[in-house]
Amino acid sequence: MPRPRTRRAHGDLCACQDCGAMLSDENWTASMQKYKRYICSPCWSARQRKYEMERRERVPDLLQKRKRAVKERKEGWSEERKEQDRRRTYSNQLRKNYGITIEDFDDMYDAQGGKCRICETTKPKGRGGFHVDHCHATGAIRGLLCTSCNMMLGLVEDSVDRLNSAIAYLQAANDNKTRTIEEAA
Repeated sequence: MPRPRTRRAHGDLCACQDCGAMLSDENWTASMQKYKRYICSPCWSARQRKYEMERRERVPDLLQKRKRAVKERKEGWSEERKEQDRRRTYSNQLRKNYGITIEDFDDMYDAQGGKCRICETTKPKGRGGFHVDHCHATGAIRGLLCTSCNMMLGLVEDSVDRLNSAIAYLQAANDNKTRTIEEAA
């Protein structure tokens, strides 16, 4: 028998207020338990979708209005203020994605001499500057890379075997090219 709506103890059952399904640990999220929402995950998702659709109908361009307001506010900023905001935003992104601060990034940049860890270029191509390279399996940070080197490692999925195969392929192609040039001469 379901318990009345009070704080639910772990493992206890109660009923969803929308569909009547029994709420167990599998279909009742921790957030719903914390805020005493007696509704199963599928019903909650449906409610949220309905709410979002209704909100979009009421205020169709709310997000665009907010973006415009922020853009207009930032237009009056000095270059120094814009740089501070850019660094703050980037620092938050680094902390969220890699667990490091902008100071840690700057220290790595200085330790590498302002160069890509692989090709040693000082002018990375593409959007932005140097990228934080990390192991996807462990999350360990390996260094800073230019866009090309970062994409290369991503495309070979950090596989040493694939890189060695590519090296062997290029060496064979270069040897063949050298032989073809010598035979033509």
